[in-house]
Amino acid sequence: MNLESIKPFNELYYKNCLYNSLFSIIKFYKRSINPLFSYDLFYYDVSIKNSDNSLYNIVSILETKKPEDIVVNDIGLQFNKVVQANNIVVRINNAVKSNVPSIIWVDAFYLPYRNDTYKRRHLPHALLVYGVSPCMKYYKIIDHDKFETLTYEKRSLAVDELSIAYEGYKNNFSDFNLDTFYEIWQGNTKAVSELYCYDTYINNYINKADFIYNSISSIKKLEKYLIEIYSQESLVSLHVENILLKLNFAIELKRAEKFVQQRFNLVDSVIKYLDNSLENLRHSRDILAKYYYSRKYNKENLINSINFSKLEELEKYRVEEIMSNYFSGNIIEQKKIISF
Repeated sequence: MNLESIKPFNELYYKNCLYNSLFSIIKFYKRSINPLFSYDLFYYDVSIKNSDNSLYNIVSILETKKPEDIVVNDIGLQFNKVVQANNIVVRINNAVKSNVPSIIWVDAFYLPYRNDTYKRRHLPHALLVYGVSPCMKYYKIIDHDKFETLTYEKRSLAVDELSIAYEGYKNNFSDFNLDTFYEIWQGNTKAVSELYCYDTYINNYINKADFIYNSISSIKKLEKYLIEIYSQESLVSLHVENILLKLNFAIELKRAEKFVQQRFNLVDSVIKYLDNSLENLRHSRDILAKYYYSRKYNKENLINSINFSKLEELEKYRVEEIMSNYFSGNIIEQKKIISF
């Protein structure tokens, strides 16, 4: 297979930037990405930092199987992972010569095409390398140009710039227990079926349904926190950027959950509840964003944007709907699971 045919993945931002590279590689080998979703469960995990009273998290993903095990055992690919490469250029060149794509962790502070981070902000980041120029001066990569955006495309990056970015990651973020480089190639193992993926997902969900349902109550903690912050302009000004960041990430994770449940074709009523939850979160985010850009404080508007009792209700209804349809045998629509 010719590595030039590998394509950027812009359907979804999932967990972190590593996955967009991984999805591109899986699709390049004409395998389904569904196994990676089969073992992940989304739940509410609202937490506040005691040290500075900042919002730390809203939504999390429970991984019931390690991604590397899924790639090998369920998708049927093989990979080699490296903790610390002494000469990353040699590693990448050898992979390219073997017609094998690779994923490398870097510090986005050193990536010239990243206007949001280049020489401004240190950020751990993963990108895909699929080739090298004939003169061996530039790598052919797939990456996006801004944090948490779906602007992945084929780009060029100078060999020395990639090497510096890799060393920057090792110096600023990595330790001797973290992988920094992956080579992924076609394996001989047969991939699991799409029905197996669906069964795995829904069985994991049912087994953890009580945990997911109970986690929804932490939305009350988020509501209480935001009311406290929104009640004083000084607190809003202090925390607005962080709250927007956390709300945006929560929205991205809920969009990812919708993507997963649509791929497994859960009944439309389940997706409708999720759409309404997303609308609720977006409304709250958008009202706060208006303050961020205008700096016009309106306490009433901010507090009224928090309709999280409704959000809690919607999310609990959705879990109940999944459970009810599962036990009645109607959880999946009578149509093919999306496998591409």
